[in-house]
Amino acid sequence: MEISLTEQTFLYLLNCAVNKKVPKELPADMDFEDLYRLSRFHSVTAMVSYALDAGGYLSEQHMTQELIQKWASARISAMRKSLMFDAEREQILRYMEEQGIWYMPLKGVILKEMYPDVGMREMCDNDILFDKHYREKLKDYMVSRGYEAAHYGRYIHDIYTKKPFYNFEFHVELFKESYKDNWSTYYSNIKERLCKDENREYGYHFRDEDYYIYVTAHAYKHYREGGTGIRSFVDTYIYLNNKESSLNWDYIEKETANIGIYVYEKDARALVKHLFDPAKNIEDFLSKDEKVASMISYVLHAGTYGTQDNRVKNDVMFIQADAEQADLKVKLKYCMKRIYPGLEHIKNHHPFLYKHQWLIPFFWVYRLINRPLRNGKQLLKELKTLIHLK
Repeated sequence: MEISLTEQTFLYLLNCAVNKKVPKELPADMDFEDLYRLSRFHSVTAMVSYALDAGGYLSEQHMTQELIQKWASARISAMRKSLMFDAEREQILRYMEEQGIWYMPLKGVILKEMYPDVGMREMCDNDILFDKHYREKLKDYMVSRGYEAAHYGRYIHDIYTKKPFYNFEFHVELFKESYKDNWSTYYSNIKERLCKDENREYGYHFRDEDYYIYVTAHAYKHYREGGTGIRSFVDTYIYLNNKESSLNWDYIEKETANIGIYVYEKDARALVKHLFDPAKNIEDFLSKDEKVASMISYVLHAGTYGTQDNRVKNDVMFIQADAEQADLKVKLKYCMKRIYPGLEHIKNHHPFLYKHQWLIPFFWVYRLINRPLRNGKQLLKELKTLIHLK
């Protein structure tokens, strides 16, 4: 599959940023505005900005003053957010230490420290796993600090937000119960898998192998749903660049096979080695390997949070299983699943209804009437995607 000149340049500049490499001459007709939009779509604007600055491209010789300011602002903002998040998180963890609440920072909180420069890895939120028995106590504390409980008690994580940009997700589990996989079971009794921090009484962390497996599983979850953008693969490269030689790969292969992500892990690892080989030039991103090219195209068009089209296609493929095509029967099954998502959805999103299940039939009727009124355009777009699937 072909990728555009902007996309090739985008991948090349990310390669330069993570490898601390000065980019060679970029195409004379490079559309830096388009490059900026693509970078924002993947939440890597600061990272690309580092590479552009290193190559001397943040100048009026190459772009407008307004666009220069956008690129520079992205980097400054990411650095500021990172430092302010660190300070705020430290205050919260100090409280958890005082109250005897065990905890473990997750994902980007750990990974960002491995990047070459402060703020290179943009942070939208901070994720922390903690002792679920203190859920209400932590809520009271966060509210006392001026946070709004944007999402509390209805899912496997609670979300707290505060201006100007603070967003903390406190997880009581790593993955929800799902008929698609056994991850919830695999990560039950999670504390038994953790190692205690040396300088903290109640802080914990994964072993390196288990951290890599978790991050890979989390990326795969998004990849197979609405898709996941390039930042997940940059994270993988950064982690492997720091840890690969010391990891127990026999253990990783065994455990990824146990939870059904063995093939994805292999493919993702091969992809990041292709994308972030320091010797790459712009033209090298047009891969002749059809599988690699298809994966690159899928990732580039997914963006940070995936797309509705991908989610529909991937859900239909799951329902389709071994069927040769997405026929009318498969599409009707998809529609029924969307209209009546089942008890797992009720348990995760509507705990009151789950406790009083006699109300569920009334809820389905309400949902069938209410959803088209509230999200008519989105549902119409979803239906069009479904109709055109083959």
